Amino acid sequence: MLWLPRETTTGILVLAALTAVVLLRGVEIGRASLLLLLVLLIFAPGICPYYFVWPVALGCLYPTAGSLVYTVVVTAFLVHSPDVIGLELPHLPGWSGPWWALVFWLLWEIRGLIGAAGRARSARTAAPTGP
Repeated sequence: MLWLPRETTTGILVLAALTAVVLLRGVEIGRASLLLLLVLLIFAPGICPYYFVWPVALGCLYPTAGSLVYTVVVTAFLVHSPDVIGLELPHLPGWSGPWWALVFWLLWEIRGLIGAAGRARSARTAAPTGP
């Protein structure tokens, strides 16, 4: 975000991280760590290709369609990136590809958490009450 001062982008990152920590306090610690990492990478004011490896590692522990999409997009980005392999294949994603894949993955995980919470709530209300 070149049009925003550095302090503003850092403030947005800190605010997003604190919001995620508060919202994820009831989520299992490993999955919460994954989601916090996704939030940090989405709102990071700068990025390096090696930042993309950590979500892949956590995605192996919590495999979903979001982690699959992210892994495929990041692999294609790294193949295309001049900082890594640098193959001149114009159809491979540029820097925005991993960012959009992170957004997709985070939204997929949020969808799963909301669905699990709804199923748990339905199970509690459907359970028999009393002898």
